[in-house]
Amino acid sequence: MRNYIRTNSKGGVEIIILLIIIAASLAFVGGFTPHKKFTPPPGISIVSLKDQDANTPQSSLQLKAPAIITAISTPMPTPFTPVPTPIPTPKVVCNTNNGYPIEGSCYCPFWVVQCKNRQCEKIISYNNQQISEPDASNCIDNVSGLNQDRKYFDEMCDQWGRNEDGTYCVGKPVIYLYPEKKTLIDVLVETTGIIVTSDPIYPEGGWKNVLAYPDGTLIYQEKKYRELFYESSVSYINPPEKGIVVNKDDIEKLLGELNKKLGLTGFESKELTDFWVPRLKNLKSPYIFVSLIEKEEKERIDKININPKPNILLEVLYYFKPLEKPVEAKSLTLPTTPKREGFVAVEWGGTIDFEN
Repeated sequence: MRNYIRTNSKGGVEIIILLIIIAASLAFVGGFTPHKKFTPPPGISIVSLKDQDANTPQSSLQLKAPAIITAISTPMPTPFTPVPTPIPTPKVVCNTNNGYPIEGSCYCPFWVVQCKNRQCEKIISYNNQQISEPDASNCIDNVSGLNQDRKYFDEMCDQWGRNEDGTYCVGKPVIYLYPEKKTLIDVLVETTGIIVTSDPIYPEGGWKNVLAYPDGTLIYQEKKYRELFYESSVSYINPPEKGIVVNKDDIEKLLGELNKKLGLTGFESKELTDFWVPRLKNLKSPYIFVSLIEKEEKERIDKININPKPNILLEVLYYFKPLEKPVEAKSLTLPTTPKREGFVAVEWGGTIDFEN
């Protein structure tokens, strides 16, 4: 005897339709396909949601959020930053000829002298060239070709080392002022070129209220100086016709003789030759035409106005021209050696003419 289960045909169809809908829904949401691990593109972070714990502090708006977002950081690629080319640090020029020791690392284009008790203790360098022992400790220079002796460097330390012992940078002076008594003086430079360097810094309108003493000491803006220094660039100088042709090996002797006849003191003359002789000896040409720029030409290119006006103004401005061979030149006529009396001002300088 067989048992039969009787089914309702209509209900069976409904069950089949329901199963088809469930299967389709699962397929749509990926129910039949295993989840693949999602890999985010570079720079995109993965976030996950989780229920906010009841103890989690609320935001400042005091709103309860159903969930908080927890960020899973993805390392960002390191951005490329180009390294800039370093700019060379400019040379810091030492304070020069102002009676104060140099401090720290600076560049002295002239003499670096170590002074003690206003006498030379040691020569450090000249024009950034080291002085070797024993000449350095003996205060004798054989590097620049000047063969200076101890007396010369003792004079340096006596002039610039009056304030205290220390290492000093001493070099090219240009304008000296020797009033009869302590005097406030203004100095103005009228030039056809531009002032390219100066010490102290040359302001617009000139140096004002320079306090000058009879021994040549100058006080400007609360700092001590031995002279006023400037260099100007001038486009053209009318060359003199009269002069002396000399072998460059004899230039130091010639300048010494001319300086004396022109009225410079021994100290001023040494300062001038100290600056110019090494530069002239380094010229490739074996001969040099030496002359003086005449007063009219000097005032055209660089006129110095000093107030109050000095009783005696000595202006010694040399003209040098390198020569490959000797040439004939008209004899140089020197002015009468002036007598230094009253308020005396002294200026010296020079130029090398490299034009053919």
